[in-house]
Amino acid sequence: MAYDIESYRQHLQCNSWLTLSEIARKIGVYPHTARTYAKEGLLRAIRVNGKAPLFEPRTDPLPHVHRGAGDFAVYFMNLTQQMENEEQYE
Repeated sequence: MAYDIESYRQHLQCNSWLTLSEIARKIGVYPHTARTYAKEGLLRAIRVNGKAPLFEPRTDPLPHVHRGAGDFAVYFMNLTQQMENEEQYE
């Protein structure tokens, strides 16, 4: 600390802002997922002094989203329902 003044990063960390690994552990996801949440706006993150970002801790729960194979199953079910309703002409 120069002149006994803490850096902005130190100030945020003293005010409960978390590193990537800390926020990931707290919300129960992988660090890559936490980074994705920040890009999507679900987590607030600030890059300080050109270093890794710090994340504001959330007090409310994150929305629970299931992505992956389940999305394909829903898409396939909707597609088959549409096909059942279509009429075929010869």
